[in-house]
Amino acid sequence: AMYVDAPKSYLGNEAKYKEFIKTSIEETSKLGMYCIVDWHNTADTLSNGDPNDYINESKDFFGEISKYCADSAYGHVLYEICNEANCGWTNIKSYAENVIPVIVANQPDAIVIVGTDQWCQKIVEPVTNPIDSLYKKNVMYSFHYDACSHYYLLGEFRNAQKKIPVFVSEWSAANFDGEGPLCTDNSDEL
Repeated sequence: AMYVDAPKSYLGNEAKYKEFIKTSIEETSKLGMYCIVDWHNTADTLSNGDPNDYINESKDFFGEISKYCADSAYGHVLYEICNEANCGWTNIKSYAENVIPVIVANQPDAIVIVGTDQWCQKIVEPVTNPIDSLYKKNVMYSFHYDACSHYYLLGEFRNAQKKIPVFVSEWSAANFDGEGPLCTDNSDEL
C-alpha cells in the first residue's frame, strides 16, 4: 500500500516511490508471489478521500508502472487504483473509468481492483452501477472486512459476490481500528 498524499508519501517524492514500487514488483516476481500496487487515498490523510483530487498523478503513476510491467513481461501485478475512497460511488466510478484505460493500454489483460465507497464497505453500489462493460474482464471490486466491526455487511458481500467479481483486499479478525477482541466466529463466517 502506498499512501498518495500523507506526509512523506508519494506526492512528496514521486520518483522515489515509483522506483520503490518497481523494486517491489521485481522482488515479488522472484518470490513467485502476486503483487498488489495500491494507490491508497483515504480521508484520513490530507485529501478528502476523493481519488479525483489526484487523477492526473494517478494516470501518470499507473501509466508508468503498467508500461514497466508490460516491458518486463510481469503478469503478476494487480492494480488497486483507489483504496478506501470515501466520496460516493459516482465519483469513484468516474475516476476508475478514466484511469483503467491508461493501464489496459499497456496491459490489456491486467486485473484492476476498484475500491468501493466508505472505505471499501459499500460493495452493493457497483452491482447496480458497474464500471463500463468495456473493462468487465479487467475489473474486480474491493471489499474490506474487519470481523468485529463489519459482520453486519456479510449479507451484502454475499449478494454482491453473486453478481460482480469481489476482491477482499483488506481483512482482520478485530475491529476496524485494530483494537479489541478477536471475533473468530465472524471471521470464520467470511
